[in-house]
Amino acid sequence: MLSNKKVLVGISGGVDSSYVLSLLKREGNEVVGAYLIMKDSDLDCNEPKKTAEEVGVPYISIDCRDDFKRIVVGNFISEYSLGRT
Repeated sequence: MLSNKKVLVGISGGVDSSYVLSLLKREGNEVVGAYLIMKDSDLDCNEPKKTAEEVGVPYISIDCRDDFKRIVVGNFISEYSLGRT
């Protein structure tokens, strides 16, 4: 297992995220919880922050709405319009 490492964990606020944060922290790692904001409604999501606070690790949110729309949604639309699903 990892120990005494710096670890950035993508979190959703669910049980799996909580467990991973707790496990990594308990093993002595420097852990930060990160939440990706991919759509406007994600701005109102407080669960990831609550999860990080409950476990006692720092929390950051990363606004990647523009990139997600351009890369993921844009590619989906392009491929779908060509009949590729």
